[in-house]
Amino acid sequence: MRHNFRESRQLRGLTLATVGKDVGSSKQMICDIEHGRRSPSWSLQQRLVMLFGIPAETLLAITEDHISKTMT
Repeated sequence: MRHNFRESRQLRGLTLATVGKDVGSSKQMICDIEHGRRSPSWSLQQRLVMLFGIPAETLLAITEDHISKTMT
């Protein structure tokens, strides 16, 4: 799970669909990125950084709980 992504989105009152529309992607793609199931392309990553104003390393960091679930 990318908690920074989710928290940033929720703090701004944005839905998955709104973020998708704002960056030219689908709601499902944004959901998959937020849950760590997919990684954004470089261009999508740059649009997300512009939208949130947060460095990609912070915004898209995967938390330890997600890593441990995928390792087992």
